Amino acid sequence: MKTVRQISGIIVGLVFMFSGVVKAIDPLGSAYKFHDYFVAFNMEWLIFLSLPLAILLCLAEFIAGFAVISGIRQKEGILGVTLLMLFFTPLTLYLAITNPISDCGCFGDAIHLTNWETFWKNVVLLIPTIIIFTGIKQVTPLFNSIKEWALASCVGILFALFSAANLKYLPLIDFLPYKVGVRIVDQMTIPEGAESDQYMTTFIYERNGEQREFTLDNFPFDDTTWVFVDQITVLLQKGYEPPINNFIVTTFDDGIDMTNQILHGEGYTLLMIAKKLEDVDSKKLLRGFETGRAVIGIQGEFQCKGYNIMMGYYNNPEANEQSFTEDGWLKSGDTAIENEDGTFKIIGRMDDMIIRGSENIYPAEIEIPLEKHPSVETVATFGFPSEEYGQEVAAFVVLKKGSNATEKELKDFLTKKIEFTKVPTYIFIVGDEDIPLNGAGKVERNKLLDIAKTKPGFICT
Repeated sequence: MKTVRQISGIIVGLVFMFSGVVKAIDPLGSAYKFHDYFVAFNMEWLIFLSLPLAILLCLAEFIAGFAVISGIRQKEGILGVTLLMLFFTPLTLYLAITNPISDCGCFGDAIHLTNWETFWKNVVLLIPTIIIFTGIKQVTPLFNSIKEWALASCVGILFALFSAANLKYLPLIDFLPYKVGVRIVDQMTIPEGAESDQYMTTFIYERNGEQREFTLDNFPFDDTTWVFVDQITVLLQKGYEPPINNFIVTTFDDGIDMTNQILHGEGYTLLMIAKKLEDVDSKKLLRGFETGRAVIGIQGEFQCKGYNIMMGYYNNPEANEQSFTEDGWLKSGDTAIENEDGTFKIIGRMDDMIIRGSENIYPAEIEIPLEKHPSVETVATFGFPSEEYGQEVAAFVVLKKGSNATEKELKDFLTKKIEFTKVPTYIFIVGDEDIPLNGAGKVERNKLLDIAKTKPGFICT
């Protein structure tokens, strides 16, 4: 019987330690599961405890399992696993019957079990738990009480630090589909020949006050006297579901779906993520946008700092605030892009920037890709007032001689090259004379709007 108890202790200890570790690897995942349970049981007032309870549960499971398998404070470990089993076994039976949440989360994201699978797992695990509990009186301590409590406390502190590190940084092992290195498109693809969902549909029809149910096999196609009442569709067998099936990116202001453009567009897409956007410092947010544009080669304001750059305007704090960043970088007002060799190319002025909703759009972002169209000679982009977005984008395009590209063709071309929200609302095919230039040969964008107002179909609000 002693051998049976030892084997049972190893099984119970390993299961509890494994359960604690996989939860500690992703404490937020466990917190979300607590959140779901509180919502399902109408206990929203406890939601604020989701994360503390998640950390406490994984700590309790690991320490209890460690105590059982190591022999350090083994009695307390046996009592701990027994109490946890007595609590969770009937709970998982209730969950299996009512099914408020499809995945109980007992093994985090490492192993997904249905509620019934979790219940039967607990029933099986209850057997070795009872075995080690019946032998609790035969347990003898390995060391004196103080030493064992000290060792157990050290293990608990180290495990808590491990959980905290996973909470603050990336998980040590990422079990989620979006882990580093995964190509999202590949994880969203359904393999050829994969099984699809299988459904059974029952049609309810009525005739002369009598209702009957039909399937496609016995449906009375030739009898038109039956009147449709309802239909019931039941999932018979779940087909293949790709690991990533819920990746959707939309614009904040108008809900435009950007998913395909982000996944299949040329170049890179950087996502800047904030836990609570409303709490983010706006200056740091703008700095992040500028950094992102520089990383992926999109233009931003050229700023400089060095011994050969002036320190500021004498006795003019207002001018200094406008011309310098908080950390002393001079704002040149020029729009620039970084080349691959680390040099910079000046491509415009910040004054030319168009603000559509909450998005900054630089003319060069549209002009450079559009001028790569084989029919395009010159592009001049400008903003015009909009009640809905503050500003919208329009572009004048001069075609090469002999070309006959249409506005729609140019828009379709741009949609594949840049974000959908940056595609001009209006594209006008014009002649050279419609694009005013100054003495230096630069486009006078402030005059483009007045010219656009003379074009048929142009609406400016």
